[in-house]
Amino acid sequence: MSGLRISVIPPKKAKTILDMAGSWATARAILRAADTVVFAGYSMPSYDTDALELFTGAISPDARVEFVNPNAAEMYTHFSRIFPRNEIVPIRMGFLDYLIECSTLRDRRT
Repeated sequence: MSGLRISVIPPKKAKTILDMAGSWATARAILRAADTVVFAGYSMPSYDTDALELFTGAISPDARVEFVNPNAAEMYTHFSRIFPRNEIVPIRMGFLDYLIECSTLRDRRT
């Protein structure tokens, strides 16, 4: 988990391209290098076209895509359509529970 990077980029309705330009370039570089990408608390809404283009263009088909959602079974098809060549791994839990679990795992390793 030492290489873990957490980033929050708000959906399109809440951002301007000028405000986020440096963040988008950084995100693209991080995503290209990632072997696993976890989406927690983000459902990939169709209106967030800039983010969808970023994710589908930068995430390697070899990367594992995990998503955290209490309704993981319902969201599996959605993520599979967006990332048809990737291994998709649903994690059935809420965002807060996921953060607590990650924190607990990190604490056990240190």
